[in-house]
Amino acid sequence: MTGVAIASDNLVITPMGLPCDEPVGSLECSTGIEGWNNDNDFAYTCGAQGTIIDCWPCVCQNCCKIVNGQVTNC
Repeated sequence: MTGVAIASDNLVITPMGLPCDEPVGSLECSTGIEGWNNDNDFAYTCGAQGTIIDCWPCVCQNCCKIVNGQVTNC
């Protein structure tokens, strides 16, 4: 069996399109994705297909907070 590895300098890791279980249109927080945004938190919106349709990176870890439907700390 042979394997092929392809290296790419333009590989972009992003939360867009990842699965989510929250109600459609809700604003939620995540504790980060390894390799994206320095592993910092991010806020996101879950779409009708059960995937992330919008996201906002935070500048800190374990800091994202949603209060009354608004990101208050990110």
